[in-house]
Amino acid sequence: MIRLVTGLLLGAAAVLAIAAPSSAATRECFLLTSCTPVVGPWTVIPAVDSPIVPSGAALQCPDTAGGDLQLPVGSDYERSGGAAPPPDVTRYMSGPGIGLVNGANALFFAINRSATAASFRPRIGCVAQPGPASAARQEGSGARVRTRDVALEPSRTVVRKHRCERGEKLVRGLASVQFHRERAPSARELRDVEITHHTRGRRVTARVRTGDSVADRERVTLHFIAICR
Repeated sequence: MIRLVTGLLLGAAAVLAIAAPSSAATRECFLLTSCTPVVGPWTVIPAVDSPIVPSGAALQCPDTAGGDLQLPVGSDYERSGGAAPPPDVTRYMSGPGIGLVNGANALFFAINRSATAASFRPRIGCVAQPGPASAARQEGSGARVRTRDVALEPSRTVVRKHRCERGEKLVRGLASVQFHRERAPSARELRDVEITHHTRGRRVTARVRTGDSVADRERVTLHFIAICR
């Protein structure tokens, strides 16, 4: 499903990278009242390669029962895996708050500097913003984040593409493999994932190889993020 995000101010973004171990309480709702926590899937961060393959995840706050928009005001994440040094996970801010605040969405980007693959699970804390959600999501002249998820199967090699719409320019694009479950991917599952991606024109192209331990009993997807202008 494609989600649209308007007014992405990457040029003015500040970077915040705070790690939270998987066993510790996360702080996406720290000091926030009436906060709705949203937990994303475990996202694979590939082992260091040449060139480095970045990873990322996009999360969206749900609307309230009354139809009001919720904004991601807080964010946090968990890391898993034996990578040393630990992977870098960054969140960008285009306004007040912790995390990438951009309408109802938040973005996380990660890179690995270790020969051992790892994973992270993004979390956001959502706070209601009075007013119709549909009006708050009207598109403007800024950048848009377009996402796509493709189901993966065990022991397969697939090539898939995602793109900006006609008349848009691709500013940045990437693709990641995500495990949709509570438990983090095991070391074997991380080794059983190989992913590369590149951009050309307004397209992001990803090639994924999965071993027999991936998507055998759980939902695993290829997650595309395209930042379009």
